Amino acid sequence: MNYFKKTSALAGLILMSALVSCGGPGIREPEFYDQAEKIIQEGGGQEVASQILENSAEIPEQQKDRAIGLLDSLGPDKGRDALMGLYNRPGFNEPAQREAIVARLLKREDGITADFLRTRVLQDPDLYNSVVGSYMLRQGDAASARFFVAMAEKDRSILNGEMANLFGTHKTVEAVPLLKYMAENSVNPADAFDALTAIREGGAAEYVVQSAADANHPSRLYAVRYLPQLENNELTVPVLRSIVLNYKSENTEILHQAMESLGETEYSDESYNALKRVFLNVDSTETQAAAIVAMARMRDMEPQALLEELKEEARKQPPEETKKPEVTVVTKPERTEPRPTPPRKTTETRIKPGQYSKLPYSKAQSAKYVKMLGQVLGENLGSDPARNTMGQIHNSFRSYAESNTESSKFFVRSYMRYYSVNETKALELMKEGINVPGSLNAILANVRREYGSESMQVYALSRFFAIPRWQSQVLLEVYGDGSIGK
Repeated sequence: MNYFKKTSALAGLILMSALVSCGGPGIREPEFYDQAEKIIQEGGGQEVASQILENSAEIPEQQKDRAIGLLDSLGPDKGRDALMGLYNRPGFNEPAQREAIVARLLKREDGITADFLRTRVLQDPDLYNSVVGSYMLRQGDAASARFFVAMAEKDRSILNGEMANLFGTHKTVEAVPLLKYMAENSVNPADAFDALTAIREGGAAEYVVQSAADANHPSRLYAVRYLPQLENNELTVPVLRSIVLNYKSENTEILHQAMESLGETEYSDESYNALKRVFLNVDSTETQAAAIVAMARMRDMEPQALLEELKEEARKQPPEETKKPEVTVVTKPERTEPRPTPPRKTTETRIKPGQYSKLPYSKAQSAKYVKMLGQVLGENLGSDPARNTMGQIHNSFRSYAESNTESSKFFVRSYMRYYSVNETKALELMKEGINVPGSLNAILANVRREYGSESMQVYALSRFFAIPRWQSQVLLEVYGDGSIGK
């Protein structure tokens, strides 16, 4: 059998020699390609490839597709190597020939071909199309993820959910700006936030937290949904709890998702009680059911069993006393475009700031302080963001008063220093939220004391209150210039 193969190959070599001799058809003649097909079938493919590659500049336009097809027919590896060799050679460096070679290579799924195609497409982005995109997605490797980052930086319209999943799988930090773009422009936002929670680095985790806290983020629902995947309760729970505590004014869909996400976090009395408050104080059976499911999940029990427990508990206890009104967040319909950062304005508040660290305080002093904060923040953030930020701050104080995290300890230290009180009194004041004159000043003063650089101060405030960093920057500025007193 080997004898016949060798004989056939030798015959192919002889036939190819005849083709290139003076008596045989030349590479410019159609007969050359007819004979080349026979030679390839008889095992002389390498000789055909050599002739095509060495004489590529002489191949007629009408025979170029046929030449590409002949090289492709050499098989998986030999054909691949021959096609890669032909790419960009004289006579084959025009877009039509490059695209034809790429189309043949796309039938091969090996790593060598993928590397070659990534390099060539990055050099010539016009080669990119949906077929190339699907090919790279099938590769599913880190190199393909980086390839998509580079391509999308040139044209963000190519971004889709499958690319986001690839970024998340390989924790591609370079993709974070692209994923933010997807989230803010409603391009597969669920996949974008899923990827951001997987990456976490490069500002990804911080962005998810801030998006969940931002009532104006166009994809806030997905940020709230994927927040627990960060697996950082100190970052995520205050945001979720703040939304739940605002059950009276929050968008219903956001509220239900926040309760579901909070139920996925580790049990704590303050989180459980926030959910319980919703259950006891809303009329909507749908919202009550969502609260029950979240509470049951947090306690790892069946919802029906918990419902019976709560009914029994209600029979034994008198109704709760009416609580005094709290600062709330007003959620407006979702925007289609991200809100631009407004410029810092010169404060023109009509209430003169003062010193607020002395206790006790009167109701009139409390009302004056809250009104002054509302005016100053409204002038610098805009009225709607100011209400949202004040709600976040208020609920953060109350939430940290019922927890024992590092963040809550920082708040306690801040109050103890500012008001010269003990820990018990500090916790008592924290439960009153921003109704305590100077409460925000206490935190801002201690942030500047304990966090050396401005960037760290901005980050700390953003994390503590679950607000965007630009708003944290404004808080530091209005405190620094005395607009909200000392």
